[in-house]
Amino acid sequence: MADKTTSIYSVKKYYPSETYDKNDIVYLKETIGSSGVPKKFKYYYSLTNNQSNNEPSASPAKWGGFYNLNAEKVPYFLWTPSYNTSANHAPRISTVSFGNGYTQRTPDGIYTDFIKLNFVFEQRNQKETTAILHFLKSRKGSESFLLKHLPPPYSESNTGGKKRFICATFNSTYTFFDNYNISTTLIQVND
Repeated sequence: MADKTTSIYSVKKYYPSETYDKNDIVYLKETIGSSGVPKKFKYYYSLTNNQSNNEPSASPAKWGGFYNLNAEKVPYFLWTPSYNTSANHAPRISTVSFGNGYTQRTPDGIYTDFIKLNFVFEQRNQKETTAILHFLKSRKGSESFLLKHLPPPYSESNTGGKKRFICATFNSTYTFFDNYNISTTLIQVND
C-alpha cells in the first residue's frame, strides 16, 4: 500500500508495485535522453481507488494532472468546485473623450474579455484538499492550466476551444477533522 500523502510538500515517486487510492499524488521524472539527468518532474493525481500497475503517463483514465493538447501535455485541473461559483467580466476598453460630451470606446487589444472565476471547494477531505493545493502550488501562480469543470456558459462545448487559467491566489480553511474549504481565484489567460 502506498504511503498516504498528507502534505503538499512530500510527494512520493510512482512505483508500479504500489497500490494507489483516489487523490494520491505521485511524480514521474523525465530525463534528458538516456543520461538519467532529470529534465523535469511531472505530478499525477490518482482518479480511482485501489489501482496498481497503471503508469500515469499511459493511463489518462486512471491518472489526472495533464491533458494532451496538440501533442503537448498541458496541466489539467480536474476537481469539481462547489455550486457557489462566480464569474467576473471586466472587458478592457480604451476611451477617448471629445468635445460636446462625445466619447469613443474601442476594445483594448485582441483578447479583451477574459473571465475571472472564483471557485470554492467546500467540505473536502484532507486527501482531496492536499491534491488540490498541491496542483495549485505546483503551478506557482504563473504556469497556465486547463480546467475540466467550467461553469456551463463558459464550457468548451460552447466555445469550441480550451481556456487556460492561472491561479495567483488561493487559500484553505480547516473547518474540523478531515473537513476543509478551499477558495481560489482563477484568471483566464491566452497562453
